[in-house]
Amino acid sequence: MPSATGQSWEKYQKEFADDETPEKKITPLSDEDIQVLKTYGAAPYAAALKRLEKEIKEKQSSVNEKIGKSTRDDQLHCEGIPG
Repeated sequence: MPSATGQSWEKYQKEFADDETPEKKITPLSDEDIQVLKTYGAAPYAAALKRLEKEIKEKQSSVNEKIGKSTRDDQLHCEGIPG
């Protein structure tokens, strides 16, 4: 790759010290590797917990709807202010 001065720096090889090792070529992760990294460390029951949380929220909104409670009723406000 030519530089701004027109010289090609790729022809120069890096001199490594005795304790240095040459850098290895980096290979990108595959889709399978990415999926493993995403699930690594996640509890085996995490998906079930998310599903249960969603069901609980749905039931809670259903119950609130049946008893006539709106989200406005949950909000805190001063008694002196109408609303």
